[in-house]
Amino acid sequence: GTPFLTGESPLSGTIPARGQRTVTLPARIRFDELLQTLNRIRPGQTVPYDAQLGLTVGTPVHENGMRLPIATAGEFPIPDIPRISVDSVAFSELNLSQAVATLRLKVTNTNQFPVALDQMLTNLSLNGRTLATTDLGRAIQFEPNGTQVVELPITFSPLDAGVGLFDALRQSGTKYQTDGTLTLQTPFGPITMKY
Repeated sequence: GTPFLTGESPLSGTIPARGQRTVTLPARIRFDELLQTLNRIRPGQTVPYDAQLGLTVGTPVHENGMRLPIATAGEFPIPDIPRISVDSVAFSELNLSQAVATLRLKVTNTNQFPVALDQMLTNLSLNGRTLATTDLGRAIQFEPNGTQVVELPITFSPLDAGVGLFDALRQSGTKYQTDGTLTLQTPFGPITMKY
């Protein structure tokens, strides 16, 4: 990787046995290298990092100082919103007083890491008017870049939606819209986002 932060500072003082001390280290950030790195990062990726630190301490045995290397490495996610589209709306009952249907959503995990779709609150709309709101009743596991069809039950009153929308519901090829919020369980912890 490209280093973009360096620092060095002479420190003085003592640390008691089994004690601790917080030190402040001035750092120099190389913004050119940092911006080049950020420009290569895309949503859905995991970004590896490593940090190295060296402390030189004086002890009764090492008067000239002994260097203590400290290093850590890991990765952090740049989460991306899953791609969600309406696959179909299948009505099992449709009359003026009640509509009962199954909303099928095609969901694609656009991340390079596995996720569990833990919660998903979905609003189903037609011509800009919300028909129903439904929630996912179970967690669904997604592999990196995996796609699944999620089925959600919906019930609403077409009479409340209006006669014009009722006619639209009976037509084939009706274009529905969805939006809502979802919670993903990731290896890095839960993430809640709107879609």
